[in-house]
Amino acid sequence: MENNLKDVSSNSESVKTQMCNLNEGLLKRWQSFSESIKNQMSKILTRQTKSEISLNKFMETPTRSYEEISNNSSSNVPKTNSTQNKDQSSNNENINGSFSVVSEIQKTPNKDQRSSQTVTRQTLIIGDSILKGVNKSGLKTDVDVLTCPGKKLHEIQSNMSREIATKYNNIVVYAGGNDAASGSARSMLYNDVKSLILDIRRKSESCAVYLCTVCPRIDTDVLPLSEILKRTGEDMNARIIDCHQAFVFGNGNTARHYYHRDGIHLNAKGTSALVTAINQQLPITRHGSGKGSVNDHPQIASFTNRSR
Repeated sequence: MENNLKDVSSNSESVKTQMCNLNEGLLKRWQSFSESIKNQMSKILTRQTKSEISLNKFMETPTRSYEEISNNSSSNVPKTNSTQNKDQSSNNENINGSFSVVSEIQKTPNKDQRSSQTVTRQTLIIGDSILKGVNKSGLKTDVDVLTCPGKKLHEIQSNMSREIATKYNNIVVYAGGNDAASGSARSMLYNDVKSLILDIRRKSESCAVYLCTVCPRIDTDVLPLSEILKRTGEDMNARIIDCHQAFVFGNGNTARHYYHRDGIHLNAKGTSALVTAINQQLPITRHGSGKGSVNDHPQIASFTNRSR
């Protein structure tokens, strides 16, 4: 029994010694592995730093080299070519000078579109197809016209986005004729006009709203609509532009020579009369305001001269 215990004790000591040796070997290997990882990471970071420095230098170099190349190339250009370039540039200046007015007129709409993105414009005239004959070139550069053919009041309201409403100080609405022609009830007309005004003011509190009474048309009686527009304007503190009176004689008959054959849409004379009526209340023509500026609109001028 004692011999067995001695054998077990000696075996335990042997196992213990072997385990200690194994632990020391594993510890040494782990330490060497850790040192290797640290060295590799240090090398990677060093390379990354060098790469960033070289990249920054590379990003700065092209500008300087490009300037040097351009200077050298310009110094190597023959004098004959430089002379030709000067002659061509002088010819281009003369051409640009002679057509400066034309180019300005052609570029004006694009400038207006670009400025409208950042600067508040003056007036927007929005309405149905009765406005389609208005000549934009005869209006001030800060006056825009937005035509919505065949649209009713609520449809025009849906086209009036916040982006559009906030661009203008004045919005002139010419609408309701299509509503009246479709048989809309007076209560519906009143509510639609009121909703349109409220919607504009909700989108742009500083915008002044103008309501135009509607020109006579052969397919419906617009007098009730004009009365509703006036009453709604009074109730909502909107300004009224009485366009209807410009298209009737003293006896109440419609001036048919202002219309196309359909008796609804305006011809050039009728469009001039419409612009005149709006301009007397809100200056929109190019050179001046009120009655004195009416002849500055091309359509108005041609009609007025023929009348004289």
